[in-house]
Amino acid sequence: PSAASFTRFARPGPYAAGTAHFSVKGDAVVVWYPVAPSAVRGRKQTSYHLRRWLPPAIASIVPKSLDDRVHEDAYAGVPMAPGRFPVVLFSHGYGSYPEQSSFLTAHLAQWGFIVVAPDQTARDLSAVILNKVKGVTNAVDVRQQEAALSFVYSEGSKIGSLFHGHVLHEAGIIGHSAGGGTAVETAEADPAIKVVVAMAGVPVKGVLKRPLTGLFMVGSSDKVVPPTSILPFYSRVKGAKALLMIDKVGHNVFDDVCTIAHKDGGLAAATKALHLPVPPALLALATDGCKPPDLWPPHVWPLIEQATVAELRFGFGFDPSPVGLGAGLDHAFH
Repeated sequence: PSAASFTRFARPGPYAAGTAHFSVKGDAVVVWYPVAPSAVRGRKQTSYHLRRWLPPAIASIVPKSLDDRVHEDAYAGVPMAPGRFPVVLFSHGYGSYPEQSSFLTAHLAQWGFIVVAPDQTARDLSAVILNKVKGVTNAVDVRQQEAALSFVYSEGSKIGSLFHGHVLHEAGIIGHSAGGGTAVETAEADPAIKVVVAMAGVPVKGVLKRPLTGLFMVGSSDKVVPPTSILPFYSRVKGAKALLMIDKVGHNVFDDVCTIAHKDGGLAAATKALHLPVPPALLALATDGCKPPDLWPPHVWPLIEQATVAELRFGFGFDPSPVGLGAGLDHAFH
């Protein structure tokens, strides 16, 4: 393959990205979707605030001076682009929130995917801070993923809906950390899911029920889900699989977290300075991969975008073989 093929999908796609918020059976769901570039000309891009996902009692004491805003390469309140697009579910990590990887979810929308991220309420940011997590199980997560998928499918046939006439009944799933395990279990529960991308995914125990088309990514310096835990699990996966180990990066290379409150020394430093009641274990989780010698995550995001888009396009059958994965990828990003 040409050298350009290994960076093709790291560049902006043919669409702009729109974003919208919904409630599905009481669960917050965030969606990113393809938009015609002409529809956003002259518009301002959107952003999100981390405090939106905090328990209300804690969010109320966060000072406005704390810069917890994340700018997205996406636009709110815009119509979808003409055409029909496949759905990619997203499962966030433990102690996290649906918008956690907006760098990637918005990028996927630019490449023609409808990305649907429900809040995994059994283990989200609010549940962990309030100490409401009662054992780690993916059963609730899987139900919320399936409910979000059914919602978007239904909206695709509903006149007047944002998604009316735009939804292909084809699905894939991406997950980070605990969400990586959820992604695998959701794919096992729903044979209609064609492709899985697990980013530093917590390994699933037991025998896998069916072969998977999937990409498994891990950082070499990850202390939360280290490569030594991924490799035995990967060896048990059957199907058209690929493993991407990224050198000199930690757990949070796959999300926005390291960039939040960066000018205040990072999220953990700002939280401690404000004496916010956040569990120390959660702060440790939120800092893995944020400081040297690990690479600064935004420098690595293009590689993650390239690999993810390539895997999804292969899994959905858009490309007969993965474009820009395999030998040569290690020389394209350095």
